[in-house]
Amino acid sequence: MTNKQKRQKALGLLSTGLSRKEISKQVPCTEKTLRKWIKEQELPFKKKTALILYQSKEFNQKEIARKVGVTENTIGKWFKELKQTDGLAKENINLMQKRLNDLLKSSSSNPKDIRIIASSIQLLKP
Repeated sequence: MTNKQKRQKALGLLSTGLSRKEISKQVPCTEKTLRKWIKEQELPFKKKTALILYQSKEFNQKEIARKVGVTENTIGKWFKELKQTDGLAKENINLMQKRLNDLLKSSSSNPKDIRIIASSIQLLKP
């Protein structure tokens, strides 16, 4: 059984009510590995929840951390990553818009290239 299969089996057994110790014996894996798999599975959900709470502008960072079940420091790191990713996306949009403008001004522009860049800009916009 591959590690991926073990992980899927272990996470599936969580809903059966078995203890972590019992699951780790059945899979087999260590309890530490099982805790790691559980944490990895929960993390994307917690990040999305934190982002939704942040965008609602009803909660501060400390309140979001408490509601999501992570430290305030973790929330700060997630928001910093989000801002960096958002900045890169905006930069890419600006570069593509400049390229599109250059193509539109050019007498040798290809309509297919214009459509591709225009649709890419639409996909990148939030």
